[in-house]
Amino acid sequence: MRCNYNCKFCLEQKTEEEQKNYIDELTELSYTKERLFLAMLHSRLAFGIERINFSGGDPLVNKPKQLTEEIAMAKGLGFSKITILTNGALLDKELVDSYAAAGLTNLTVSIHTRDADNYNELTQPKSKKDYHEHIKEMMRYAAQKPGLTVRINAAKTKDYTESVDDLIDFAKELGVQEITINEMIPANDFSRQQYEPIGNEIRGYEKTEERAWGLSLYSPKGESKGPSVAICRFGGEDFAESQSKDLYLLPNGTLSQYLFDRGEGITY
Repeated sequence: MRCNYNCKFCLEQKTEEEQKNYIDELTELSYTKERLFLAMLHSRLAFGIERINFSGGDPLVNKPKQLTEEIAMAKGLGFSKITILTNGALLDKELVDSYAAAGLTNLTVSIHTRDADNYNELTQPKSKKDYHEHIKEMMRYAAQKPGLTVRINAAKTKDYTESVDDLIDFAKELGVQEITINEMIPANDFSRQQYEPIGNEIRGYEKTEERAWGLSLYSPKGESKGPSVAICRFGGEDFAESQSKDLYLLPNGTLSQYLFDRGEGITY
């Protein structure tokens, strides 16, 4: 099973039959630790890649404890930024401690609203459990770990999420260091209906950098404190081109330069 959620706006949102076939295909991981080591080593030596992202689906669905060994492997090979991208439902304090000790530098958790009902409506956990409070607890816990940067990854919708200012306040409440707020990618009917453009001005923040494909970076003004903010618009330029210096471990065990397998690039 590649993911324990069935988010309405997911890029992989398919019919039930298509999703079942895809999940069945990816149920058994195809990589070994030896193959993973060689792929990491090659990406470092041949392409100078410095960041690795353990993503999915959700990387905690399959073998969450094995991730500790893989993180340590990445650290030993000199990756400067090692990130887990997760919905956070399967995190616990033992895993957070283990990942941090192994060398995890960044933990990105997708949580889109402070409202539990709206969150469950958006994400539709397959177990039908309500993970919202648990995820918040894990984020607060992880944000206190020295050397670990915790980021909220929020999808901005028209009807289910708060304003940008309120989402930033939510990040402050959780004590995390960063938040990325994403405009809807037009992946399906739901995301097209829920698309709402994000403006350029953020209360109490100043824009510090504008990058390709609509990524704007913001920092708190003056002496004020708060998380750093990224607004991601997935605009006119090809998003895949910007990923070429990252390495993603995909749910079928493939290592790729591109999270969404677009464009030419190395794939192991």
